[in-house]
Amino acid sequence: MLAGFHRGSGVIHVEELWGHKVAIDFHYFEPDEIESALGVSGLTVERLIEREPYPDIEVQTRRFYVVARKQG
Repeated sequence: MLAGFHRGSGVIHVEELWGHKVAIDFHYFEPDEIESALGVSGLTVERLIEREPYPDIEVQTRRFYVVARKQG
């Protein structure tokens, strides 16, 4: 499995995005939360990479990416 997340805690609700009406909730997570949830689901994290946001291009939050495999 390969997945990407915004690092942090809590939820941000958005009503407008790129000039369009929307109703979206963005959930933020910490790496240990995701690693724990994947372990409970039978997956082992093989790699976790973090990065800073690209200035002036995207929302200014840290990202992390996880590569996980099924155990056994």
